[in-house]
Amino acid sequence: MFRSLVLGIAASARTQGLSRLWLGSVDHLGARTLAGAGFIPALRFTVQPLPWFRRLRVWASDEADSALLAAGRRVLFSGGRPLSGDSVLGRAGRRRH
Repeated sequence: MFRSLVLGIAASARTQGLSRLWLGSVDHLGARTLAGAGFIPALRFTVQPLPWFRRLRVWASDEADSALLAAGRRVLFSGGRPLSGDSVLGRAGRRRH
């Protein structure tokens, strides 16, 4: 299901002339599907639950060039600023989907 969704999104983006599309997964879930659809990882993410916080660890992907990495950090925000460090702390709470 995820593969079909990603391939559909990628095809639609190409027909609309988009040159860049940001999709994400955490802890490498879906990484093969995203790569198979032609996406190049810019940033890697893991989430570590702590007693009162959740730590989002972010680091550069080995596959990304510096321009792609900088663009990825610009589109991600933490506290209203572009993401610059390697981790972000957030309040632990119930997630609703």
